[in-house]
Amino acid sequence: SGYFNDKYLLIAVLLGSMGMVFYVVDRRVPERYDLSDLRWPAALGIGLAQAGALLPGVSRAGATMTMGRVLGLERATAAHFSFLMATPITFGAGLLKLRHLQRTAITPAFWLGIGLAFAVGMLAINVLLRFLQQRGHSFLPFVLYRLALAAVIVLKRVAERGSTTH
Repeated sequence: SGYFNDKYLLIAVLLGSMGMVFYVVDRRVPERYDLSDLRWPAALGIGLAQAGALLPGVSRAGATMTMGRVLGLERATAAHFSFLMATPITFGAGLLKLRHLQRTAITPAFWLGIGLAFAVGMLAINVLLRFLQQRGHSFLPFVLYRLALAAVIVLKRVAERGSTTH
């Protein structure tokens, strides 16, 4: 089997390449608009960018924030809108999954876990938005994370393939 038939290498390639696209867009496109400037065609484009997350290694948030930046949104605005868009998707997915759980699984501990996950998620979003609102901060740490993760995946897969040929 070839390297590009390997799903893990596909994930690594998409992680890295989307990280580079994110970096170039974030560096080159000026921040011109905030949330009050967002019109429906731009919102639709950002919404359609979510479909990129159907590909392994492409994150929904990364795709929507990149498209927001392509359209000239400020960094914090692109992130804020991306997280706003995640709310109905996450809620709907949760409702669909809830239907398939057995009643015995829905305990107070279950609801506590959901509540804690929500609280930690909101805290993480708040920290990210504050980070992006500070002058001079960019998406570079997230780009570097994607590139590092892609490199780890590639190195692991190459090492695994090397150990199976000996």
